[in-house]
Amino acid sequence: MGYAAYLDHAVRQRAHPAATAGDFRVLEFTVPTTQSWRVRWAVARCAGAGVLRCEPLKQNASSDSACFRARLVIRFSAERYGAVLQCLLACVPDGELGRCRGWAEHLEHHARPEAAHTTSR
Repeated sequence: MGYAAYLDHAVRQRAHPAATAGDFRVLEFTVPTTQSWRVRWAVARCAGAGVLRCEPLKQNASSDSACFRARLVIRFSAERYGAVLQCLLACVPDGELGRCRGWAEHLEHHARPEAAHTTSR
């Protein structure tokens, strides 16, 4: 299986540098790869949210499942947290919620140059 991660540049470009540190959250959501399209479709319809990355996992998350899994990294505005969770669980109820970080922490974790600008404010 080839590596198929991507970055949704349109979501990243819409973020305003002054507002990115406190207004956005990043959530990891793991689903079977065959269901990842449902998550992308649902998140695209959810206002203030977007998929930053979708990466296939090398090993299965659960040993009882024979299917491969993908981790989606979803960015959303902080006030939309409840709506985004409801959207995710409605489209793929057996998805696994992962870590939820602030935007600045996400940028620092991935060593983005923008992280220095967002944490200094």
